[in-house]
Amino acid sequence: AMGLPVISTLHSGNPELIENGKSGFLVPERDAKALAERLSYLIDNPDIWLEISRSGRKVIESKFEINKLNDELVDTYYQLIAKNTYGISHKTPYYEEDQKKIIPKQNKKKVKQLRI
Repeated sequence: AMGLPVISTLHSGNPELIENGKSGFLVPERDAKALAERLSYLIDNPDIWLEISRSGRKVIESKFEINKLNDELVDTYYQLIAKNTYGISHKTPYYEEDQKKIIPKQNKKKVKQLRI
């Protein structure tokens, strides 16, 4: 996200964020030799920095854009409220025709205010 190429380990959610060789580089955990090789590769190939950095930025912007994440979280809450309160399992009840049954009007305003 800072415009620099990324080298990370094959741990936890890192592979979800980094496509090895395209949006950064992944190396095995505790493998100093692999890390050194990737660092050397980047030092020797500064011409790829911009492309890799831009690709990494696009991944972050597409998967972790704050408004998109916030909308997904609000939709998840509405699904849970609808299911637990009314036994309804709409995909996104806030946007469905039955939203009046699920969320009273005064509460919708509060939820909209929470959105960034």
